[in-house]
Amino acid sequence: MKALLLVAGRGTRLGIYTEDSPKSLLEVGGKPILFQIVDRIISNKINDLIVIVGFQKEKIMGLLKQKYPGVNFNFIENPVYEKTNTLYSMCLAKDYLKNEDFIYFHADVLFNRNILKRLLNTEIKNGAIVEAHRESMQAFGFDNIITRITKKKDSIGKALGIYKFSKEASEKLFYEAEKVIELGDLNAFQSEAINPTILVHKMNVVDTAGLSWFEVDDENDLIEAERILNQILKEESQENVRDMWI
Repeated sequence: MKALLLVAGRGTRLGIYTEDSPKSLLEVGGKPILFQIVDRIISNKINDLIVIVGFQKEKIMGLLKQKYPGVNFNFIENPVYEKTNTLYSMCLAKDYLKNEDFIYFHADVLFNRNILKRLLNTEIKNGAIVEAHRESMQAFGFDNIITRITKKKDSIGKALGIYKFSKEASEKLFYEAEKVIELGDLNAFQSEAINPTILVHKMNVVDTAGLSWFEVDDENDLIEAERILNQILKEESQENVRDMWI
């Protein structure tokens, strides 16, 4: 299993905090958000990471290679990150991930490592982590099957932006992404490729099971992120204790 992380953008909604640093390198809990995410990916035994970089790419690449010498990183530059969005960045990884099983991540979502474990351990081929009845990027569907991802209301829950794609679905995903780009929509979200893909390759809901997570969008979120991270660490510690007694 491989992981794809989108780290190209600066995070302009964080104002002065990201004038000289990408959002992914802002610290929460004394550690860059990106490190918090990578720690939880490799704790789930994924050591093959494709990272899409852009703003301050050299800094991000250097820090990751220094911090995680045992991880196999493939860095791909998005040279037009200021004019493009998540779909374009994702599509840059097609030569690495087309016909491969992989997990898709944004680099601004803190999560309990057991959320990812649930996604990896499920027998379903394609899945999305969803927390029921949360607003923002929403997951729509029925009978535990997702039919589309969008920001409209009346959804079945909040999609965290962590997706599992089978090798069959990945081929369709990148095909759909290229179609959007060829039409000139460079500012599209990844959902524009995911939605037609999951009409062909069924995507199941994998719920958060009440485990904590948090998306960092703006400067107000940085304070709340500290609180949520403490909750995540507490949950993970309790899970470690349970594992010792099993």
